[in-house]
Amino acid sequence: MKNILIPIFFVIIKFSGSKCHLFYTSKTSDQIIVHERLPADGDWVSKGYFNNSINSTGFGYLEIETNTLHDPKDQAFHAGYLEGTLTSQLIYSQWFNVVDFFCKQRSNDCSTLRKFVLKNKEWIEQQAETKRHDPYWYQVNLFHTQLDGICSAYNSNLQLPVLRCSDILLINLLFELTDIQCIIDANKTETKPSASDSSDHCSALIKLMPGNKDVYFGQNTWIDYSVMLRILKKYILPFKTSENSTSTIPGAEMSMSSYPGTLLSIDDFYLVSSGLAVTETTNSVHNKALFKGIGPEGIVWEGIRSMIANRLATDGETWHKIFSQFNSGTCNNQWMVFDYNKFKPGEKLSEGSLWISEQMPGKIVRMDVTDVLNDKGYWSSYNVPYSEEIYRISGYAEKMLEPDGPWFSYTETPRAKLFKRDHATVIDMSSFMKLMRSNDFRNDDLAKCNCSPAYSGKGAIAAREDLNPADGNGMNERLARGAIDAKLTNRELFKKLQFYAVAGPTTGTDNKLPVFRWSTSSFSHIPHLSHPDEFNFEPVLKEWSLRSVFQNVSESV
Repeated sequence: MKNILIPIFFVIIKFSGSKCHLFYTSKTSDQIIVHERLPADGDWVSKGYFNNSINSTGFGYLEIETNTLHDPKDQAFHAGYLEGTLTSQLIYSQWFNVVDFFCKQRSNDCSTLRKFVLKNKEWIEQQAETKRHDPYWYQVNLFHTQLDGICSAYNSNLQLPVLRCSDILLINLLFELTDIQCIIDANKTETKPSASDSSDHCSALIKLMPGNKDVYFGQNTWIDYSVMLRILKKYILPFKTSENSTSTIPGAEMSMSSYPGTLLSIDDFYLVSSGLAVTETTNSVHNKALFKGIGPEGIVWEGIRSMIANRLATDGETWHKIFSQFNSGTCNNQWMVFDYNKFKPGEKLSEGSLWISEQMPGKIVRMDVTDVLNDKGYWSSYNVPYSEEIYRISGYAEKMLEPDGPWFSYTETPRAKLFKRDHATVIDMSSFMKLMRSNDFRNDDLAKCNCSPAYSGKGAIAAREDLNPADGNGMNERLARGAIDAKLTNRELFKKLQFYAVAGPTTGTDNKLPVFRWSTSSFSHIPHLSHPDEFNFEPVLKEWSLRSVFQNVSESV
């Protein structure tokens, strides 16, 4: 059957004038001042803007830049302070929708989890204090300093409920909270380990275009719909590599899809000025015994490790080496890093172009898979481990014995077969977006499950679990979750750290699926403060307003 391409329209977002009003921060001896214009003496520590277009495009847009003339610790705190000032209302909404909702579902209201996280933060602070000349710990300290800035600014808004700084940290640990609880439960001798979140998270595709003319890089995020409060961000943070260093970090500039109050993408989707495109999909921990023995000391949370790697790495191999340190065993992903520096149009990809790593509690495996991308023309990722060792220890082999066993197979799971069948339909960015938003679960034979009826909204590149039968269970249980976006880039867009993005649950292949609307869904009781009611948005391409003078991405790519 011949493929029929339906064009997708893209909206270019460019702000100027009042829509991109820059705010600045400066400091006195005892306070931070936020200015609506450049300070009279011209001395600023951070500058940026926030445009809340969530109701019109599904996204807010935030850019923050810091001044290299100031100490990196001041830069970090001011960057966080300005972001916290500009987005404080949405930070509260995100906490209410996600962290508060998560904790209210637990009998101890997250008090034990919070103590565990704070104990880890104490250990982190000790390491940062004693190892200030180590680039890794210096950057970890700057991350927490930036987070402290967000917390301080948020709580300066007296019209909002007070949030503890640990609340802001928990927002940043969104995808790790369930695994942290698993660690706590696994180390209680009197209780069984709690169930890890076995839900699928994300689909990713790296596509080598015909004639090796380009490399397309894209991902969509699968998560609960309560999380759909989105901000596209760009940071220009010219931090020094370490306390006594005179060199600037390789990843001083990055763009990402993100959320209010988070310094991380969370999705994760990063474009970094070092030339690296970074993303992941999550693998479940079916072997709960792996969580036992992990304590609050000796670990750095997964999201923070990814940000430190973004800042310090110069290629894919070093990214994964940096990331692999201090494995927390939380949010256990297959991370993919494509190095656009190594891509030469029309030539075979050189060794080291695509590196991956896969994590489980206590184990990380990393490898160069450029040969796979060269041979197959694509690399796809869909929540099943590629590494035989990770597949074995994580418990996927045991899941193969269950009624829907093929869904846990690297080669037979529906998305493996869907990507294999459909990756060749990608001929431009419009068709790439169409594939990453595709879902025809009721009609596609590759989406079948051992269910009644024999299909699942998860059997697609972009899930819609809210469309499963009301009485479904297992693979076709009805849940308020699915693919809430898609983000795509290519070589030319990457030079400007740009990407196409679309917000909200997909309407599926050829728009056969209904638009998601909170007010008419069966999930209207789930917290969704500050969300649009209806998610029916076109893809957007954000043209960033702040352009770094520290990194010229186009020179290296």
